[in-house]
Amino acid sequence: MRLTLATAVNLPITGPSVVLRWLQPEDLADMYDMECDPEVKQYLDGPTRHPREEWIHGMESRLCRQRNIAVIARDTGQFAGRAALDIYGGSALTHEIQVVIARDYWGRHFGREASKILIDAAFDELVH
Repeated sequence: MRLTLATAVNLPITGPSVVLRWLQPEDLADMYDMECDPEVKQYLDGPTRHPREEWIHGMESRLCRQRNIAVIARDTGQFAGRAALDIYGGSALTHEIQVVIARDYWGRHFGREASKILIDAAFDELVH
C-alpha cells in the first residue's frame, strides 16, 4: 500500500459525538444499507447495483487495500457513516475528504464533526 496522508493519520480518533476508526468487516452490512438508501444516494454517484452478499464480499476483499474510515456514533457505538481522506486528481499534494452519513444520523452534525476531525488530523500530520 502506498504511504499517503490518509494512511499516516492515526485512528481511532474520538470527538464529542463520533469516533473515527478504520472500516471493519462488521460495518459492511450497515454501509451497504446506507449506500442503497435513495435519499443518501441522491448526493453520490449512481445506485449500488450488486446484491447485498455480493457487494459485502467484494468490499471485504478490498478492505486491506482501501483506507475507508467508519464514522461511529459515540453514544451508541453504531455505524453512522463513512469517510475517506485520499489523494485528489493524482497529485500527492492535493487531498480530498469525503464524508457520507446515514440518513438516521442526519441533523446531528456528524458530517461536520467528522470533517473537522479529519482536517485537523491531516494538518497535524503535515506539520509534524
